[in-house]
Amino acid sequence: MEKREYETILDALQTTAIYVIREDNHEILYYNKRVEEVSPHVKEGIACHELWPEACPNCPLLSIGSKRESRSINYDLPFGQVVDITATRVCWKEEISAFVITITPHADVVSYTYSKILKANLTADNFTIIKM
Repeated sequence: MEKREYETILDALQTTAIYVIREDNHEILYYNKRVEEVSPHVKEGIACHELWPEACPNCPLLSIGSKRESRSINYDLPFGQVVDITATRVCWKEEISAFVITITPHADVVSYTYSKILKANLTADNFTIIKM
């Protein structure tokens, strides 16, 4: 697949931000239009933790270890909502160890209205319905 073809495909994902970072220093190698819409100051070569430091505590790279993929959920300020973040190991352009990071709105939180208020006791592993 030519470069322009994959860019066209990834740019067509209107609500999913996708960027690729180097494994060794987390510098951005690629980003789609959604990333640029949310962070107009993004550019190749800047480290993701410099661009979005508020997302670092919930970064999926913190728990990826030697796994191929890691996921996390975060309230991501640049995106303004709860998002699913996925990091997947890849070999970028057949020579650079990298991660593809996807950031997608968390559909469950956006679409649900809760009809019960619960009081949870995590040490006793039980809950009480306070209001229906």
